[in-house]
Amino acid sequence: MAKIDWQASDTVRPADMNLIGQEINEKVDKVAGRGLSTEDYTTAEKNKLAGIAVGANNYVHPATHPPSIITQDANNRFMTDAEKTKLGDIAAGAQVNRAIATQTQAEAGTDNSTDMTPLRVAQAIAALSVGQRTATLVVAANNSSAKSKTGADYVCSGFSDQTTINNAINTLPASGGKVLLMEGLYTVSGSILLNSNVTLEGVGAATVIKLRNSHNANVNIISNADTTNGNRNILIRDLLIDGNKANQTSGTMLGIYLSIVEYCTVEQTKITNLRNDGISISGSNYNTITGNACSSNTTAGITISSGNNNTIIGNTCISNTGNGIYIFIGNNNTITDNTCSSNTANGINASDGNNTITGNTCSSNNNGITSVGNNNTITGNACSSNTTAGITISGGMYSNIQGNTVRKGTASPTYGLRISTGVGHYVTNNDLYQSGTTAFSDNGTGTITTAGNRT
Repeated sequence: MAKIDWQASDTVRPADMNLIGQEINEKVDKVAGRGLSTEDYTTAEKNKLAGIAVGANNYVHPATHPPSIITQDANNRFMTDAEKTKLGDIAAGAQVNRAIATQTQAEAGTDNSTDMTPLRVAQAIAALSVGQRTATLVVAANNSSAKSKTGADYVCSGFSDQTTINNAINTLPASGGKVLLMEGLYTVSGSILLNSNVTLEGVGAATVIKLRNSHNANVNIISNADTTNGNRNILIRDLLIDGNKANQTSGTMLGIYLSIVEYCTVEQTKITNLRNDGISISGSNYNTITGNACSSNTTAGITISSGNNNTIIGNTCISNTGNGIYIFIGNNNTITDNTCSSNTANGINASDGNNTITGNTCSSNNNGITSVGNNNTITGNACSSNTTAGITISGGMYSNIQGNTVRKGTASPTYGLRISTGVGHYVTNNDLYQSGTTAFSDNGTGTITTAGNRT
C-alpha cells in the first residue's frame, strides 16, 4: 500500500512512485449523484441482493393464522371440539343414522331404508296380529286401556255394545272360534247372541257386561243364537254380568239364557242384580255350569227349567230372592259341591226326579234342600242355620237321603229333616243332632229308616 502521510521534508523514492501509480489505476471514479458507503460491501451481500425480486418488502411470517384465511373443500374441513367428541363416541363400524319409520311404513313392513322405534315395533305387531287373526277376535270396551284398544279388532262405543260384540261373533269362521272381551265396561241394550262352537271370554271381573239404565223390557243379556233349532259347544267364561236391577222397573231379565243347547259350559262368571234368573237353562242336555257366582238375583241364582244330564258343580249362589239352585223339570242332573247361602227360598230345590244332590253346603236359607220329585239322591250335604228346615222332602217316591249333616246353627229351625209327604223314601245315617226343634219329622208313607239317624 502506498504511503499516505507524506511530509515536506520526505524524499520520494521510485518504489513509492510505483505504488502510488498502481493505486491510482485501481481507483473508482466518482459518479454524479452517488456517494461512497462507509460499510464494506461483500460479494456474498451482492449475490444476496441479486436474489431479491423487484418490489420485494421486508416481510416477517406470523406465528399463527386465523382459520378464515383457509379455503375448505370436500376433502379438507375443520372439526369443532363438539364434533370431535361426538366422533370419538361412535363405535367403529356403526351404522349411519336413518330416518324413523312412520306408522304406515311400520305396519306395511316393506321399507328397509328407515329405522324402527319400540312404538313402531308394537304397532307393526298389532297390525300383523289383527290381520292374521281369524278364529280369535279381540273386542275392547270404550274405556279399555289404550294398549288394549291398539291390539283389538273391534272397539265398542259404550252404547249398545252388544252390536259390536255380535259383529265380532258373526265374523268368526263357520267352524267357530273365540271372541275375547278386554277389560272395561260394556253397556248393552240387547242380547249378545252366540253361535255353535263359539267361546265368549273375558279377563275376569274386570270385564263387565251391564244392562243399560231403564231398559224396562224383556232381555237375555247373553243367549245362544238359535233358540228354535238349538246350538252346541258354546263356552262362556270369565265375565261379570250386571243386570242393573236397581235401575229397571219392568221386563223379564236373565243374565245367561241357553235354550235347546247341548255340551255347553258356563264357568268362572259372576252374574248379579238380575230381575230374574242369573243363569237359566231350558230344554237343554249335557251342559256344565261350574265355578260361577250368582248373587242378588230376584228369581234364582241358577235354574234348569227343563233339561237332563246337566252338571252344576262348584258354584256359589248367595242372596238370591228365590232359590239358590232350582231344578224345575229335569232328570239325571248332578248338583254337587255348590255353596248356597242366604237365599230367600231354598238353597237347592229339586222339583223333578232322578237327580243327584251331593256334597253341597246350604246355610241361612228358608230350607237348605227341598226335594219334590222321585228317586232323588241327597247325600253328604251340610245344612245349617236354615230358617224352616235343613232338608225338606215334599212328595215324590223312593228318594235316598243319607249321610247328611244338619245343624240349627244361628237360626231356630222347626225341623232338622222333614218328610211332609211321599212314599218309600230311604232316610238313614243322617246326623241330625241339634238340627231343629224337631230333629226328624216323618209324615210320609213307608219311609225306611233301618240304620237310624242321629238325633
